Amino acid sequence: MKNISSLVANAQKNKHDEAWLEFNSVDERVQKRRYGTTQAAELAGISHSLLYAAEEDGRLPKPEYRTDTVKKVRSGYTMNHINHMREVFGTAPRKPEGENAAIIGV
Repeated sequence: MKNISSLVANAQKNKHDEAWLEFNSVDERVQKRRYGTTQAAELAGISHSLLYAAEEDGRLPKPEYRTDTVKKVRSGYTMNHINHMREVFGTAPRKPEGENAAIIGV
């Protein structure tokens, strides 16, 4: 999972100029997308109440909050946050033991 952005960047390196690549880097686009609490918990394979509890007891870092609002509003979770949740709770997608790897054509 962690190598995908570097693989995509290498594949696009020869197709576009440096300025375009810098502006449209995969990592930047992925990090701009934020998911709400319920959506992030669903993507991580846990309940939103477990997400709140894990933030309170220190298993997960405290949430980030928006700075452009008067009220204290969570800014959401990036895919990196969600992947970290999957690692903490052991819900990351995995190949079943003894099975062959899936081959996917794109």
